[in-house]
Amino acid sequence: MISTPLAGRRVSRRVLLVHAAALCLGAAPAMSAVVAGPVTKISVPANIDGVYINLGTGATGTAGSAVAGWDIDPYQGGGVLRFFWPDTPANASGAASSAAGGPYLVLAPGATVSSTSIFSAVTAAGTAGTAFVAAGDNYIGFRFFNESTSAINYGYARVQTGATG
Repeated sequence: MISTPLAGRRVSRRVLLVHAAALCLGAAPAMSAVVAGPVTKISVPANIDGVYINLGTGATGTAGSAVAGWDIDPYQGGGVLRFFWPDTPANASGAASSAAGGPYLVLAPGATVSSTSIFSAVTAAGTAGTAFVAAGDNYIGFRFFNESTSAINYGYARVQTGATG
């Protein structure tokens, strides 16, 4: 009678070990890091040049040539806020949209922006960007090429606009 409880314990420990090993060897879910970029509040000049921003370094300037590796260029054109995106590498930049080439989406706080999202971007230099016309305190999702890692990264920005853009 004494051997039965001990045998049961050995089986329980073996079963526990097998379950623990299975959990360790199972596929882990995809993980991502939340990073608050170095860029904080930036006023967009009321002109066609706007402000060029490198999202990785936080560098800003009023000319693309002054900001190496710039990722986004918000500017005011036609009385509304617009965004210009670099076209190199191709299809690596843009804002979350409901359709390719469509208007940018105003995202709810906590919305997911990922490779499964649809993006809209201006790809020809010198053309006007898509207007972002939602007045108020909004979130815009985007993707950009991170030159430090050579990977496409995803993020969002809080954009505050007035009634006139």
